[in-house]
Amino acid sequence: MDEITKLKNKLKRTEKALERAEHLLETKSHELYHLNQSLEDEVKKRVHDYELARDAAVEASKAKDRFVANMNHELRTPLNGIIGMVNLLKKTELNVEQADYLTTIEKSSEILLSIINDVLEFSKIEAGKTQIELTEFNIARTLENIADIMYYKAYEKNVQINIFIDDDYPQNFISDEKKISQILINLVGNSIKFTPKGDINISLFNDPVGAKIKVQDTGIGIREDKLETIFAPFLQADNSDTRLYGGSGLGLSICKSFAEALGGDITVTSDEGVGTEFIFTVKNHNDKSPKAEVISFSDNNVVIAISNASLEKFVTTKLDQWGCNYKTIISLKDASPELFDKMKYKLIVDEILIQEGWMPPENSELHIFCHTINSKELRTQYTEASVIRFPLHRQELLTILNGQTVKKETSSKVVTSLPKTDRILLVEDNFIYQKVAEQILIQAGYTIDIANNGAEALNLCEK
Repeated sequence: MDEITKLKNKLKRTEKALERAEHLLETKSHELYHLNQSLEDEVKKRVHDYELARDAAVEASKAKDRFVANMNHELRTPLNGIIGMVNLLKKTELNVEQADYLTTIEKSSEILLSIINDVLEFSKIEAGKTQIELTEFNIARTLENIADIMYYKAYEKNVQINIFIDDDYPQNFISDEKKISQILINLVGNSIKFTPKGDINISLFNDPVGAKIKVQDTGIGIREDKLETIFAPFLQADNSDTRLYGGSGLGLSICKSFAEALGGDITVTSDEGVGTEFIFTVKNHNDKSPKAEVISFSDNNVVIAISNASLEKFVTTKLDQWGCNYKTIISLKDASPELFDKMKYKLIVDEILIQEGWMPPENSELHIFCHTINSKELRTQYTEASVIRFPLHRQELLTILNGQTVKKETSSKVVTSLPKTDRILLVEDNFIYQKVAEQILIQAGYTIDIANNGAEALNLCEK
């Protein structure tokens, strides 16, 4: 009996333990259920909050895009109008004081426009809106076009722009020409800004990536401790530069973003007080670029009289590469008929060295490097000469050696001739641009009809 009683008691204890376990399990299940429900509610809340935040971010991005697009129009339009009207005013009769005021307005407007352009471009980069448009183009011609555009701004500061194109430069280049041009305009613009006198040399070479472009100047240089942050946005090499030269501090950051987007990179070296050199590379998306032709002018006799050391080095380097027989002279007094034993030779002369009354030797073929402002006078004085406007293009040097007359291509220079007609229809919806364009055309001697949109233009054409 004792054993049976013990077993019964043990069984009762086991049953009670099971009851307690079942109760605990039921309690925990309820707790787990409520916890799970609470977790699901929290997840739903957080997903809802995320969706609201996402929608707000998307809307903010759209608002930013609308703002940038609006600022692009609302800021640039009146500023371009100011610059246009200033250019018109400069053609009127002004006293010295008025001309000085007008120059100040012009320079201030250009600085402000540059800052606006940088800020708007940087906002696109930050928003990931930069798009690469691949086209096939002549990259050497692109460099020359930019040099032509920037030349007179440099010339006003007595700074010489030179172009150096390596014979092995990549042909039939495929990349984004507009982005490459923007990088060049930024770099060359900086060089002009920070170079009080001397040279700016723009060079193009072949590179394993595609193309290597170098912009080197003899400007104020950059302190060594500032080189590491030179490509950071909103920073300049020296805070005093912003006050002295203006600018947003975004230009070099934009250059780096563009270079990287084009499959390359950008680097800088500088010696304070001596000058700065930027080198950037861009990828060539054309895997079948033809090799450069072998050039030889061993039958050419050439005499060079150039005052600019960098330009002389470029010309002599090319003449060496092309196998020319050449001699350099310091003064045109040394340009005698006997230089090549009275044989005919090509005489390449810098206009600065030409003195009043000088005439070239009879056995020479004269080619003069000059600034556009002097080209008409030189052509009148030396009717048989080829007058080449700075900056010198590689193709122009080839043309000289081929014995042909050099002609600047209109695509790389400002077009000075307008259509041969008495009446022009101007279609423009902005009043400011209308006024500027109208005055420019009237001053050129044209009668102007103005249409505010395409429909008005068609109606005027039908009359």
